[in-house]
Amino acid sequence: MKRIMPAYPLFIKDPYFSIYATNTVLSESDTMFWTTCKKELLGILKVDNKVYTFLNKRDNTISLKQESVRLEAFKTIYVFKEADFTFKVEFVSPLPLNDLNLLSCPVCYMNYEFTSTINHNIEVSLAMNEKWCYEERSSGNKQIRGRVINYKNYQVSLFGLKRQCYLSQSNDEFAPDWGYYLLAGEKTFFIDEELLNKYINNEEFSINKELNNKYILAINKNKKGFIMVAHDDVVAINYFGEFLNDYFFKDGKNIFDAIKYIYTKHEIIEKKLEKENRILKERAMKISNSYYDICCAAYRQSIGAHKLVINSQNELLFLSKECCSNGCIATVDITYPSMPLFLLYNPTLVKAMTTPIFAFAETPVWKYNFAPHDAGKFPAVCGQLYGNELERTPYNDKNKDDVLETFFNFASFPNTQNIYEYKWQMPIEESANMIIIMYAYYHYSKDIAYLNKNYKTLKKWYKYLKNNGLVPKDQLCTDDFAGHLDKNINLAIKATIAIKAFSKLANALNDEGIANESNSVAIKFADKISKISLKKGYLPLTYSKNDERFSLKYNLAFDRLFKFNLFNEQIYINECNVYKKHINDFGIPLDSRKDYTKSDWQIWVASFADIELRDIIINKMCNFLENSPDIWPFSDWYDSSTGKCHMFRNRAVQGGLFMLLLEK
Repeated sequence: MKRIMPAYPLFIKDPYFSIYATNTVLSESDTMFWTTCKKELLGILKVDNKVYTFLNKRDNTISLKQESVRLEAFKTIYVFKEADFTFKVEFVSPLPLNDLNLLSCPVCYMNYEFTSTINHNIEVSLAMNEKWCYEERSSGNKQIRGRVINYKNYQVSLFGLKRQCYLSQSNDEFAPDWGYYLLAGEKTFFIDEELLNKYINNEEFSINKELNNKYILAINKNKKGFIMVAHDDVVAINYFGEFLNDYFFKDGKNIFDAIKYIYTKHEIIEKKLEKENRILKERAMKISNSYYDICCAAYRQSIGAHKLVINSQNELLFLSKECCSNGCIATVDITYPSMPLFLLYNPTLVKAMTTPIFAFAETPVWKYNFAPHDAGKFPAVCGQLYGNELERTPYNDKNKDDVLETFFNFASFPNTQNIYEYKWQMPIEESANMIIIMYAYYHYSKDIAYLNKNYKTLKKWYKYLKNNGLVPKDQLCTDDFAGHLDKNINLAIKATIAIKAFSKLANALNDEGIANESNSVAIKFADKISKISLKKGYLPLTYSKNDERFSLKYNLAFDRLFKFNLFNEQIYINECNVYKKHINDFGIPLDSRKDYTKSDWQIWVASFADIELRDIIINKMCNFLENSPDIWPFSDWYDSSTGKCHMFRNRAVQGGLFMLLLEK
C-alpha cells in the first residue's frame, strides 16, 4: 500500500493532545505522541465474537485487511475489507478555524461504519493505556486514578495521575504530567491489562481488585457510530501570572460539557467539516492534486501546535509552541511562516498570535529597540526565553528531575537587569516579521483600533530597520540552525518589505510624514538590492565581494502577495532560473552551504515561481512525504538529497504551505 506521509495524524488538538499512527497499515501501527514517545491506543472489532484489531497489534487477534488510507483536512480515513464485511474508520480532529468554540473544544472522535450483507453482532472498542497520563522519562510517583461516569445515552471513563502539579513541566519534547484523558462511548470501563486481555479473549470480567497497568476502554455495539477521546488540561496556560484554560471553557464549561457538546452536535459538526474540506479541495486542486495532499498533511499539524485561550482582559490568545526546537511560546518567527493558513481562514487568530509579543515588548526588562523573539516557554508566557542568560543550561537527560522546569516571570524584572544577551537576538528578523504580520492582519481585517494601539511600538521597530536593515550585520535570522550570517541579502529583502508595509500602516493612520519617509526608504533599499541582481544575474547569499552562493529568497513572497512591486519581474525570473539549477530529489536546498531545505520556504518560492518550477517544488515535497526514511510528523527541515529529517517535527510553520491559496 502506497505511503502518503511519514506519520498519520489521528487525534490532534493542541501541543499536549497530538497522537499519530506510525505505519500506513493501521493494524501494524504503534501510536505516538508528536515527540515520537509511544502512547498506546488499541482498536478492536468483534464480529460474532471473532476478534480483529484495526489499530495496533495484539495477541490472540486477527489484523483486519486494510484496503486503503486517505487524508482530508480534518480526517484520516481507513477502509478495511474482509470476505463478508467492510469496516470504515475515520479519525477526526474538528479544527475549523472559523469556529472558535469547536476549534478549542478539547475533544476528538473516531467515526466508524460496519456494513455487510449478512447480519452480524459487532462491538467496536478503543482502549488507552495509562502512559497517556504522564511522561515516562520524568521522575516521581506514577500512580493512576480513574473512574466511570454515567450519562443517559453514553458513559465516560477518565484517568490521570493521583498527584499532579499543573503547568510544572516545560521541557520541549516531553508530554505533560498533569490533566486527564477521557474516552466516551456507549459503555466504558476503567480496567487493567489483565482485564483488557479477558475482554479481548471474550472472557467475563469484573472489577473487584486493585488495578495494575491501567486502561480506559470504550465499547460501542451499534454498526455505525463514534467514540470520543478528550483531554482535560485542568490548567492550560500561565499568561504573565494569570492561569488560563481553553477558550471553550470561558463561560464556566468543563470537560464533560465539551464531550456533551460533541455528542449532541456530532451530525452538525460532520456537515461543517465536510463543507470546509470540500472548499479547500476545490481551491487546492486548481493548483494540483498533489498540492491538495500537501495541504491535508499540514492542516491539523499546523493548528495543533497552538493553544487558544482568552485572558481576563478579554484578549484572545492563539499561542504557538515551537515544537522540537526549544519549546518557546508565541515565537515571532514561527508566527511569520505559519500565518498564511490563518490569514486564509480567520485573520483574528493572527492578531491573537501577536498580542503577547506586544505585551512583553512594553515591559521594562525588554530594553532593546527591536522586537522580541518569543514570549516564554510553553505553557508559560513569562517573557522571552531565547537568548536569556539565566536559561542557557541545556537539559541533562541523566537528571530526570530537570523535567519539572518552572520559570521566573521575566516580564516583571526591572530594567536594571541585563538578562538578554544581544548576540543571541534576531533584531532585523523579528522586527521585520512583526511589521509584516501586523500589515497582513490589517490588510485582511481593517482593524484600525489594534493598529493604533500598537503603532508607537511598530514605529520604533521601523526606525531600527531603517538604520540597520539594508546591510544586516552579523546576526541570526529565522534559519538560526545555519548560524550567524553577515550581510544576509534575504534578511535585507525582509527588512525592505517590512518598511514598505510600515508605510502602508502609517498611511492608514494618516501619519503622512512618516508614511512618505518609510516609502522612500523602502524604494531606496529595493533599488540597491535590485542592482546586484541585474548586474550579477541573481541575488547571492550575501553582499560579500565575490560571493557566488545562491539562497532561496523566500521573503520576496510578500512583495508579490501584497503587490508592493518593490522588485521588478526580472528579479523573480533571475532567482527562479538559479533555483532550477539546484533541484535535488526532495527539493531545492535552502542555500549553497548545505543540502538541507525547509518546506515552508520552498512553497513561498513556489508562490512567485513560474508554473514549471512551482509544480516541481510541489512534486518534490510529495516525494519527501512518501519516501522520507523517518517516521515523524511532517518535518519542515530535511535533506533535499536524502529526505532525511533534521530534528524539526510537528511544527506550526507548515501553515506556510497554504501560501499558494492567498489571493495576490
